[in-house]
Amino acid sequence: MKLLRCIDLCNCKRMVKLPGGIGKLRQLRYLSLLNSGINNIPRGFSGLTNLRVLKGFPAHVEGDWCSLEELGPLNRLTSLDIRGLENVSYSTFAIKVKLGEKVHLIYLCLQCTSGRGGSHRLIKEEEQQQIEKVFDEICPPPCLENPRIKECPELKVLEGLPALQRLDLEDYDMKTLPRYLKDANPRLFDLDCNASLLASIAKGESSSEWNKFSHIKQVNAHADDKENNIERKWYVKYTRDPLSLKTNISPSTNASSGDETEEVLLDEVEETSKDEIQEERVV
Repeated sequence: MKLLRCIDLCNCKRMVKLPGGIGKLRQLRYLSLLNSGINNIPRGFSGLTNLRVLKGFPAHVEGDWCSLEELGPLNRLTSLDIRGLENVSYSTFAIKVKLGEKVHLIYLCLQCTSGRGGSHRLIKEEEQQQIEKVFDEICPPPCLENPRIKECPELKVLEGLPALQRLDLEDYDMKTLPRYLKDANPRLFDLDCNASLLASIAKGESSSEWNKFSHIKQVNAHADDKENNIERKWYVKYTRDPLSLKTNISPSTNASSGDETEEVLLDEVEETSKDEIQEERVV
């Protein structure tokens, strides 16, 4: 067992606890806890210093100890997925992740809650403020190419990442795009949001969101059709050069009235020219 290199517990709901001695598997390279029943990490997990890929790592606190501390020595990680960051009670715990020292890290997923389209537990305002403080202490290495952020819109962690190739953001509660997008310059921005925000983005140059994403080379944004239970039905597809915007959601959707006022285009959507972004509407 000491030579074991891969453990995949994905979707193992009945698996609720890792063995206390898992840190002794010094040769382990890959560990996935995604969608498993494991919500706690044993102390000594930091012994997995050869780990390259870690998925579904649960953040939790026990007294003056936080599971994030166990990530500190894991400097060979190339892919890291952390869940449950709303459980971190003090921002100082985030410092102990030592993310900036993980110079091989290419992919990073940070998630506060789980669920799609509002089915998750809503985060209170004071919790959101604490989450923001936690993220302010997370300083990813410049080599990071592909961060993925779920349900945590107000972050500063993306500033100064010259290697950034792709940014994935999933948040169905945010009403506007996060401010940090102005300082981020990924080649591809993939967004999953609510229909009201998507409709605002679909307005193109006349949208209040335009100056947050127009500098990005390619944007793929999606929203769910809740009424018909169709995931990612509505879309906005944007490219900077050549300038083009395609959508199948009406920019006239009233953001204040939610899903009940969703209006969709029935015709094929058009490509826009460099001179002017125009949306096709059904009269």
